[in-house]
Amino acid sequence: MLQGIRDRAHGFIAWIIVILICIPFALWGVQEYLGPDPNVAVAEVDGDEISLFEYRTALQTVRASLNRQFPGQDVSRIFGEAFIRNRAMEGLVRERLIARASSGAGFVVSDEQVAGAIRSAPAFQRDGVFSTEEYEYALRRSGSSPGRFETDTRRRLLEAQWRDALVLSAAAAENRVRRLAALESQTRAFSRLVVPAGRFAGAEVGEEAIAKRYEENKAAFLTPEEVRLRYVVLSRDDLAADVEIPAGTIEGYYDSRKAGLTAPEQRRVRHILVADEEGGEEALARAEALRARILAGEAFEDVAREASDDPGSAESGGDLGYGGRGIWVPPFEEAAFSLGVGDLSEPVRSDFGFHLIRVEDVRESRTRSFDEAKEELEREYRSEQAEQAYFEQVERLSNLVFEQPDNLYDAAEVLGLTVEESGYLSRRGEPGHEVLGDQAVLAAAFDEDVLAGNNSEPVEIEGYRTVAVRVADRREPRQRTLDEVRPEIVASLQAERAADEVRALGTELLGRLRAGEGREAVAGDLVWSEERTVGRDEPGLEGAVREVLFGMPHPGAGAVTFDGVALPQGDFVILALDQVIENEVDAESLDESRLRLSRQLGLDAHDSFVAALRERADVRVFEDRIAVEDDAYNR
Repeated sequence: MLQGIRDRAHGFIAWIIVILICIPFALWGVQEYLGPDPNVAVAEVDGDEISLFEYRTALQTVRASLNRQFPGQDVSRIFGEAFIRNRAMEGLVRERLIARASSGAGFVVSDEQVAGAIRSAPAFQRDGVFSTEEYEYALRRSGSSPGRFETDTRRRLLEAQWRDALVLSAAAAENRVRRLAALESQTRAFSRLVVPAGRFAGAEVGEEAIAKRYEENKAAFLTPEEVRLRYVVLSRDDLAADVEIPAGTIEGYYDSRKAGLTAPEQRRVRHILVADEEGGEEALARAEALRARILAGEAFEDVAREASDDPGSAESGGDLGYGGRGIWVPPFEEAAFSLGVGDLSEPVRSDFGFHLIRVEDVRESRTRSFDEAKEELEREYRSEQAEQAYFEQVERLSNLVFEQPDNLYDAAEVLGLTVEESGYLSRRGEPGHEVLGDQAVLAAAFDEDVLAGNNSEPVEIEGYRTVAVRVADRREPRQRTLDEVRPEIVASLQAERAADEVRALGTELLGRLRAGEGREAVAGDLVWSEERTVGRDEPGLEGAVREVLFGMPHPGAGAVTFDGVALPQGDFVILALDQVIENEVDAESLDESRLRLSRQLGLDAHDSFVAALRERADVRVFEDRIAVEDDAYNR
């Protein structure tokens, strides 16, 4: 039929049809026909709208977070779509409530703070320096824009200010601080008796028990769903390798980049700090006295180790290493860059006190030669030229895999790519593989539309690379036979029975000890460990043992307290607590406990306040609009 329409679509009538079709697209755009408006509100918080785009972004963030926590697993099956959607929406509601509360409390985030936070983000840096290209690329990958990202950053900084204000303003009662510090510094002397799981290993397991375990847990004995993939990788680096460099281009590039190829002058400096806490005169007199000692022949390094108030450099003889302009405070910098090598400054005043400065060495400002920088400049030039081509090719790839959804070879031929094939993969992928181990690629591979036989949408991964996949073959989950899983079931049943036997014996021995029977008589052929004294942070102490040991009551003078715990690997450990030692708490430990307890109280107050805001808020979620989005996602 379509061919018939095509054959007859000529002349005046055909043009009228085309014009009539084009009018609505021109007025409203293709997006109106292909999907929901990303700006439509899917929820309101006291009248403040949450857009569909924000919901989509939050949903992706929650999924990505869960995928990182449970790699290779279908988080939708583990948690359910309702949980994931609710978590995304509640996160957005919480953001709105906190933003309003912080703004109402007078908190403000300046443009400079927003810019600083963005510039300092490692994701937007190249070689430790903010890169506009990396910033724009990251935003394109996430589907965001500079304006939207800056708004989100401002909101996050505002929330952090408000949270910190609550947390840092919390104060813990001194008696609670001292009690916490005393508990944390407490040590306990104990010995242990281990009833090993191996004592009951290899128990006989009957066929009836094996068959019953198999029948009751058939779902656990399914093979994972697996797919064999065909995929193409579009790489900016591959495009860069094909960039031709016209003669003389790099020379001109070098001239335009000289400023970035010039290493500024650096000076290696030592200093002695005399802290000024008394108004200046006494500190200045002390600094001049130290200077006189150095001029009289004492080694600068020795005087610094003895007298400097800078704990960070005193031990190294006042050595601050090499530094350029902008590193030190202005008075210090001015003096350091006015001295010759080996010169000793007069006392220099700063906000920290008085400094005596000596310059050890000078690295003169130097511009790398063309030959030194040529290779690096060629790489940068190729990368810059390839970047635009890369994004154009991504767009073409997207169109091609959509227009020919039943194969990747057509797209590969047009773009000069190679169709690669994988082995069979589960949702865990191939750990360590730069493409087949990427969670975004695996999510695309197991998308229902792709499993149905279509190409995936292009997926961007790290390193300016875009991947499109399709399923070459699919293995549905298969029920493994009883014979296949028999060894697993036998091992599991044996381990369970051994653990039960060990726990029963351990509990019996523990009861005899508590009844007053002697340790050696109870132990029999088992052996008590030597007594040892441990603190709460003792390395090598099992978590379960630590929890039980420090929860046991004080034994009292001349007495012993007994308790026991089953370890995850199956052993049962009996503990004999001989003594609880209350250690003296120093000022530093007291300060640490005060800070920790106050912070926890502050976090609790923050969470309670947010919960109260949520309870009072008028939150409306438009489920019908979210359902449209979910339908689009599922398709």
